[in-house]
Amino acid sequence: MTVIKKAVCILMTATLAFGSLAGCGKNTKGAVNTKYEKDENLNEVGAFPVCKEKITLRVGIPKNEFITDYDDNTFTKKLEEMMNCDIEFEFLPSSDTMQKVELMMNSGGDELPDIICGVNFTDGALAGYGDAGMIIPLNAYYENSAYYINDAFEKEKDLKNMITLSDGNMYYIPSYAKALQNEVGCARCWINKKWLDKLGFKMPETTEEFENVLRAFKEKDPNGNGKADELPFSGNTSLGNLSGLEYIFGSFLKFTPKTTYLYAKGGKIKAGYMQDEWKDAVNYCAKLYKEGLISDSTFTLDSNGFAPLRNNAGVPIVGAFVSMGLNFSAEVKDRYDDYVPLPPLKGDKGYQSAVWVPTIPSTGFVITKNCKYPEAAFRLGDLMCSEEITISNRWGEKDVDWKKADADAYSLFKDEGYAPTIEVINNVWAVPTNKHWSQKGAAYRDYAVSLGQVTSKNNINERFVAESTKAYLPYTDMSDVKKFVYDIDGIADINEINTNIESYVKEMTTLFVIGEKNADKEWDSYLKELDNMGANQLLDETQKAHDRANK
Repeated sequence: MTVIKKAVCILMTATLAFGSLAGCGKNTKGAVNTKYEKDENLNEVGAFPVCKEKITLRVGIPKNEFITDYDDNTFTKKLEEMMNCDIEFEFLPSSDTMQKVELMMNSGGDELPDIICGVNFTDGALAGYGDAGMIIPLNAYYENSAYYINDAFEKEKDLKNMITLSDGNMYYIPSYAKALQNEVGCARCWINKKWLDKLGFKMPETTEEFENVLRAFKEKDPNGNGKADELPFSGNTSLGNLSGLEYIFGSFLKFTPKTTYLYAKGGKIKAGYMQDEWKDAVNYCAKLYKEGLISDSTFTLDSNGFAPLRNNAGVPIVGAFVSMGLNFSAEVKDRYDDYVPLPPLKGDKGYQSAVWVPTIPSTGFVITKNCKYPEAAFRLGDLMCSEEITISNRWGEKDVDWKKADADAYSLFKDEGYAPTIEVINNVWAVPTNKHWSQKGAAYRDYAVSLGQVTSKNNINERFVAESTKAYLPYTDMSDVKKFVYDIDGIADINEINTNIESYVKEMTTLFVIGEKNADKEWDSYLKELDNMGANQLLDETQKAHDRANK
């Protein structure tokens, strides 16, 4: 079994604890929606069209500037044909979307459409609006009227747990479109192999070797222009809370940004930012920064600001940098041959891991109290979870904008056992189009679609992203918690505690690294402040969520 196949199998079969750190609103535990009354206007599950007599469903959706027409839209028309319904759109603002929805909810909900599509509610908000009767629990429809989503539940053993709140209710149909390339090695380091060869270094494998390489990059003029203009290592502020230093932290401890550094070890919940290994990582980075081996651009420039440094005209000036892909401009495209992915480094205590940021289900589709045809609405959300419809909501019209791939086509992960799946004919993403809803709404896509996507051998950046995914996968622990489902009665408090702690950890870690604070001298006071902010309460509640999911 290949490394990719093995890792994906581990992820698909693991039974884990899941949940959301976010939440808002008052809630009391509501009863599970178990009553089911069949809508006699619907054909049997799996038969099309869904409705015998045509109905109208009002869909609220954030308006995307690239979608030229939602009514005269091939995706809309496909759904209307399969449903035997008219879809009327009620557009939500593309910015401040949640504020608009909250205003409608809090004013009594009379203006709510039948369905809200593509607005990602927190678990706390879902529970609060469910308790207030603004949105309806979908348990009865999942049990009696689901079709395509059942395939997803079969493939993804953890999905149902992730969308079930602690009151036992499922309030939404998820959007769950997985792409291994986006999850594995999200903090990837690319290093100038040409510089390594010129200076007589092999690829560094440990943090000590990495430090020596960066020092040589700074002092030995590897770009050969006679200037001390090299930036040995850089991240940027668009890469996450630690600006790309996540790559280095993975050499010291399990680094889990998706659950805000909380993870399970031997059944016990730990907070990464409270471990001694976090301090070790901070001190290592602080040493590099003090010597000028970590560039100031790591903390001062976003990805757009960093691009001119990566694409510097003439000679390259960046020795190693963190990024999903290389993304060199056309003017310096020859640099694709110079940079290679640097797998995770082994720390001084032997730890070595890649940062994994797993896909978690977002709120693709909720049904409001105003819907006259809730079971039909559920069937629409379920239909959107079919593979073909999910693909069409991303890549456009079948056989026009995308098609099923030929068996002998070139796909990036064919050698790893993933047969070619789809071939994109026309790019209808981030361009004016009337071919989809910009992937808004319920959806399900497993790894096979993205891993089997056909691409041109000349698509250099996609090829490099794929190859670096393969390089990082052996160091990726995919058996960890993806999502914690907290008790809805206390989720608002947990959300506030977590938000405050996340901000504090980001600030203090940066100050430790740039030398404005000393981790060795101030670690105890740092831990004390975390305790004052509710870190131990957060750990206790997270432990309960973990235990509840693993009973």
